Amino acid sequence: MYPSLQIEFDRAFEWLEGSREFPLFEIELGTYFPNYLLTASPLLAQRDQLTAIRNLAGKLNASAVREFVVSPDDGKKLELMAVRAQELMYAGNVVEQSRKFNKEGYARALQNISAMREVNEQAQSLASGGSEKQFLQACSMRLQGTAVVLDVLSRIYQSTSGEVMGSTFRTELEAAAGHYGNALSLCEASGHSPTETVPWQRGVEKEMNLAALESTLLACYERAVSVRGGSFFDFQSRLRNFIGASQASVGDPQGFARVVESLTSVVEAKRGSKGLIRLADWTWLEPTIELHRKKSLLKFAGTDEQVERTEPYWHPFWVADLTYSQSEGTFFKSGSTKRGLLLVDGTSTRKVLAFVVEQGSALYASLQSKRESADRTLALPVLVSEAAAQGVLDAYARSSPSFRNPHVQVRDVVYLPACDVTYQSKQGARRQTVSTATVFDAENGALRHATLNFATAYVS
Repeated sequence: MYPSLQIEFDRAFEWLEGSREFPLFEIELGTYFPNYLLTASPLLAQRDQLTAIRNLAGKLNASAVREFVVSPDDGKKLELMAVRAQELMYAGNVVEQSRKFNKEGYARALQNISAMREVNEQAQSLASGGSEKQFLQACSMRLQGTAVVLDVLSRIYQSTSGEVMGSTFRTELEAAAGHYGNALSLCEASGHSPTETVPWQRGVEKEMNLAALESTLLACYERAVSVRGGSFFDFQSRLRNFIGASQASVGDPQGFARVVESLTSVVEAKRGSKGLIRLADWTWLEPTIELHRKKSLLKFAGTDEQVERTEPYWHPFWVADLTYSQSEGTFFKSGSTKRGLLLVDGTSTRKVLAFVVEQGSALYASLQSKRESADRTLALPVLVSEAAAQGVLDAYARSSPSFRNPHVQVRDVVYLPACDVTYQSKQGARRQTVSTATVFDAENGALRHATLNFATAYVS
């Protein structure tokens, strides 16, 4: 009977083995990350297999089966199978309940985590080797972190007004990060089978990322509502609206956190409470608007436009120092080191919009003396990460035949002035976006309007 149970156990677990690389919970704004979605976890996607596990657990604990145990080792194996079956059933409950995104769901998920911790203690007492026991200790440490996060989430969703003390919860989430870090260290030191530890580590890292994102959301929420107050749930809803309207790309929790951080800084800048690094020179705008205005040379022919509306705003760019070699001399060529700057549009995540600022130009001099300033004019959030900007500009410099042995080092973000201009004539309205930048995404109306709508909710 025992071998047949072992085969049944192994087959049932094959279906659910992939669940290790998923987190045990979701957060409300975590649904943007495909690799984190619990609907893809076998604990939900293959939920019918949990019924087989539940039936198997009943068999393993049946007295009729226990009577056939002839050695202590066989008894331990049966107990360990029963413990693992219980663990999976509780994990399935955690996954299912956490996706409800309400206080009841998170509270029930937390209860099941407590049950998993008890089961883990039983498994440790049954462990046959040191590496297995240390891995189980790592699992226990991970569950401590998960319990802290679920407790925070359940208390956040208990609030009827949605007005929460983000700083208190962030301290607890930092403690959860410590538990996760210790769990990963224990796992690494255990020397346990990689087939178990590698996917498990992925799941733990995903939980760490979700907890870090929740901490960022709470911090940015407090900054956003510091003047007018407001609900954390409304804050999340407005972020969701912003992502949908702006079509901002947020493929992972770290990317989402960066966007939220930048968007919150934009809110503070719109209030005048935070400065941004900018080139605060608008003297070019009026002559540029006039330059682009269509003028009729004949009284009754051609197009004669008037300026109907101007919408100035600040456009973010990543700035990088550029050094490269350039050959000089007609017959006896020698290399000389040249310097310049590379700028890339900080809002363009789908195409590379970069340009060179040569040393000695007026823009180069201005960028060397840029400074932080406060201005209530709308600024756009930075959607491109520093690492992405570095990679894009490295590739841009290497692909240019003008640069030999280029070296690029991203420095920081600078905001350049830009303006959306509406011209009106008998032929109708025409819009054009102008800037001191030579290359940028001028078709950013959706992003500007989404940013303005979000900022307006938190600016007095």
